[in-house]
Amino acid sequence: MGGRHKGRPETIDKETADQFAELGVTGVTASAPPETGVWDINWKSLMAFLDCQTQWTIVAGFGGAVWIGLDYGRVKAALEMGDYGDGVFDDLRHMEGKALPVLNGGHG
Repeated sequence: MGGRHKGRPETIDKETADQFAELGVTGVTASAPPETGVWDINWKSLMAFLDCQTQWTIVAGFGGAVWIGLDYGRVKAALEMGDYGDGVFDDLRHMEGKALPVLNGGHG
């Protein structure tokens, strides 16, 4: 996503629809209005979270993979490159905390 969607788009592109699907969000399709239930005030933080989707630290062993958390050094670089501004990092940490139990097989 590369920080392209600073504000809520009027339509959803295929890449964004695919990313919503990866997160388990249903009903979001390319070109459809963004009926995601995401408040406008949270849209920038959600886009930053999606931009950081490759910044997870994962440890694999004989018991399987364990998601440790976001690599904050790489997240910082992603946020700076995306010019997301203040407040987004705190939101990312909150989303990370909610995502980790789900990613590790729990229910959050």
